[in-house]
Amino acid sequence: MPEMPLFTAENAAEMAKRSWAPTSARHAADNPPDNNAGQDGALFTQAAGQYAGERLMRVRRQLASLDKKIGELILEASEENAGAIDRLCAAQAKLAEQERILAGRPLPGSHRPRQSAGPRRPSAADPLAE
Repeated sequence: MPEMPLFTAENAAEMAKRSWAPTSARHAADNPPDNNAGQDGALFTQAAGQYAGERLMRVRRQLASLDKKIGELILEASEENAGAIDRLCAAQAKLAEQERILAGRPLPGSHRPRQSAGPRRPSAADPLAE
């Protein structure tokens, strides 16, 4: 069995430098210094918002197209169309869920509206209120 070299106080620092050298060189080559690092966050947020808006428009166009196709198949009303109508309705449900999320609408009952800050009536539990 070959004998393993021992780490000592003298060679530990040298071994640590050797182990990190390939990683740090690769990291420096992959990430050149960026002069507009502060703008990256704003550009990312703007791009994400633009993507969400474009995606929302596409989903709404697809929903309109599906509605039209479903309406046409329902007017034909044959047994052969039942499977196609079912598949189109499933696709419509998935697209409607995407549209709801992209439009920022919560599920029914998941968002509690704030109470209005109107005048309060004095209650028996609050004797100091007049």
